[in-house]
Amino acid sequence: YAAIRTINTYLAALPKGGLTEAEVSASKGFADTFKAWYLHMLAVRSGPTGMPIDVDRPIDAEPAPLVSSQEAMEAAATLMDQALTELNAGGGSFPFNFVEGFQGFDTPATFAMFNRALAAKMLVHRATFYGCTACWAQAATAMSASFITEAGLPVSLKLGVYYGFTSTANETPNPITETLTNNRYWMHPSIITGAQLRPNGQPDLRLTTKAALAPAPRTLNDLTGTYKPVMYNTPGTLAPNTSADVPWITNEELLLLRAEIRWNTNDKPGAIADLDRVRVNAGGLAPTTLTPASANDAFVTELLYNRLYSLMWTQ
Repeated sequence: YAAIRTINTYLAALPKGGLTEAEVSASKGFADTFKAWYLHMLAVRSGPTGMPIDVDRPIDAEPAPLVSSQEAMEAAATLMDQALTELNAGGGSFPFNFVEGFQGFDTPATFAMFNRALAAKMLVHRATFYGCTACWAQAATAMSASFITEAGLPVSLKLGVYYGFTSTANETPNPITETLTNNRYWMHPSIITGAQLRPNGQPDLRLTTKAALAPAPRTLNDLTGTYKPVMYNTPGTLAPNTSADVPWITNEELLLLRAEIRWNTNDKPGAIADLDRVRVNAGGLAPTTLTPASANDAFVTELLYNRLYSLMWTQ
């Protein structure tokens, strides 16, 4: 909500900044994309409690009423689409510079692909949480306008938008990275034992690149951890890296989202192909044994496995 308050202040100031009509539209699209996403994330968190969304009110006004999380998600989706319209009318450039993490997505046209990636994810959530049948087809449309790609794998799996951090003075450092001797983060043993094996008998690459054996085990409440998460540590030395960026949404996640969309829109061969693009290129695993005749539960199990290992330590 603090971020939304800042966005509302920014939106109110835009018409007074001497910008062209296109620059104002691009700036609105930029701000409304974030506002829509933050509202959606609050809706995911609120569950049955509900939440206020009409919060841009004078300080002496009545508090905003609570709405259901479903209503909040619908409002966020509408705002995300409004942001796309604003971006499309925003000309060829933004009237400001971007921070680290948005390389390749720093014009209204390319930022719009980021907007559509988030929109697709929001629609999948609505379809899953609230049975919005129409949301599956809408998610497919949004996904097709995002930055998803099958070209350049495996390198292109990392294509996306990141939270940018830096060790430069007076800038924000990565708040997660830490030495392996710290006790703040440990990996549950089931993540280690649950990893599938590559054809050479070694574990899923997504585990071996995101976990490291701790210098010493730690036991707490009868649970013993022996592995630490490698969260943005420097490869090789595993020293903390305060300049490491954190993924917001990447092509790897989009391929998994599209697999879910395709399975639920009766393109089961396409869903399996997307799963295999991630399994093979990110995990080094053999293709899945799923077939178009597989049960829905089997697909969900396979999807959740890949989501766990692909999206560990991401936003």
